Amino acid sequence: MDGEGLTHSCCVAVLALVWAELEVVEARLTEDQTAGCTDVNDRLSAVRLELALLDEACVRLAVSHRLSIEQVIAMRTAVEETLGALAVAIDAGRAPIRRAVWAAQDRLLEAVLELAHVCPERRLHETSRVRVRRPA
Repeated sequence: MDGEGLTHSCCVAVLALVWAELEVVEARLTEDQTAGCTDVNDRLSAVRLELALLDEACVRLAVSHRLSIEQVIAMRTAVEETLGALAVAIDAGRAPIRRAVWAAQDRLLEAVLELAHVCPERRLHETSRVRVRRPA
């Protein structure tokens, strides 16, 4: 695998990790309907911190020329829009948090698809494990 392909795969993998963290948040909302949202809010705060660190890492990778400008734009846009989607969930009830998580996951999926467009030699099989869930 060439350097660009490896970098592309790493970008997809990082976005998949954020997706997985959001799955944990959503699962916590589902598993105990009577508990408070403290644990969920703590997890959302951790995801938001991870996204902020990812944004900073993208800048550093761009400066060191490890990411192409197109990859940097795609990743930073995804991070900013995912953070925006999660912002409405801060200290909110279960339903707004769930909708925010779904919106954030939708944005992450769009980013993976956009990265596939930026690096068309990488096929969508890299995204085959991503589950798409829509609210009823």
